[in-house]
Amino acid sequence: MSTDILHTLMKPNAPQLFADDCETLHRVWKELLEKTTLPDNTTSTDDRVLERIRELDNRIRYSEDRVVSRLAYIQLTRMLAALRKKIQDDRRHGLLVGKRSQRDVTIAIDIYLRATGKANRAEVSKFTSLGNRWTALAGRYPLLLVTFTDVAERIMYVRSYRFRFLYHLHL
Repeated sequence: MSTDILHTLMKPNAPQLFADDCETLHRVWKELLEKTTLPDNTTSTDDRVLERIRELDNRIRYSEDRVVSRLAYIQLTRMLAALRKKIQDDRRHGLLVGKRSQRDVTIAIDIYLRATGKANRAEVSKFTSLGNRWTALAGRYPLLLVTFTDVAERIMYVRSYRFRFLYHLHL
């Protein structure tokens, strides 16, 4: 990452900020994962799966804390990947009959919409795009999202910057 981009995206006191907030961040991340990670050995339409989806959707929609919101978007990316895996398993075991023409991601979004009682696919698509962007920015270290500036926040919400921005991150 070039130095100019780094200074624009990272707070100047990032190491100290992370050190000061590390325990709180870890607690918040752990709680988010406990409440929103899909349970093992369940089907894609199990009530517990639907409850976890609703919990995460609420964290995304109603969080007043930017870091919690950023972490929730990353968890959304992880959750949808886990849900697609469950859908694949359900197909293999014959639990999703008549849905062969639909892609796993389409079924995952349908389940998300059903769990949340929403009908707006475009909104879920927006959420998943934001989740993918935050995941790309955070890489393997989601707790470091606390060190990013408001500029990084604004970039996540502006589509035209997305590909150029992510391209430069990996230079």
